[in-house]
Amino acid sequence: MIGGQRCSLNDIEHGILRANRGHPFIPGPQFAADDPRLAWVIDPPDPRIHFTLNCASRSCPPIAVYSVDQIDHQLDMALRHFVATDVTVDPERGEIHVSRIFDWYREDFGGLQGIVQLLRHALPDDERRAWLSQTQRGRFVFRPYNWALNRS
Repeated sequence: MIGGQRCSLNDIEHGILRANRGHPFIPGPQFAADDPRLAWVIDPPDPRIHFTLNCASRSCPPIAVYSVDQIDHQLDMALRHFVATDVTVDPERGEIHVSRIFDWYREDFGGLQGIVQLLRHALPDDERRAWLSQTQRGRFVFRPYNWALNRS
């Protein structure tokens, strides 16, 4: 119960944090038009949440604890850590290999061009960032998601 309203984790993620965009596998918004929880919706959503929310599968971002007084910095760190360890490029094939998270939530990132901009911002200053900064045409390869339980 939050503020007298029953909320599931899906309600928090897809209704509140993702501007009521709904679950990517279930069409439609999370909350109905007359739902009082609409007052809590964060719009526009902050795409960095996708690197902090966690279902404990192997392809998820690492689990962490966040504090309100440092949340902006911590969200940035979570984004940078995830893309630094997860994103690869294949310049010869013109491919950007990324997590399926970017595919499922591409609207939250501003589409494919928004994903490129986010990666150019978040990647460390290395060959991947240099390649992304120079190329105008990269093809996304969305890796399969590993739903196995992360036991490490």
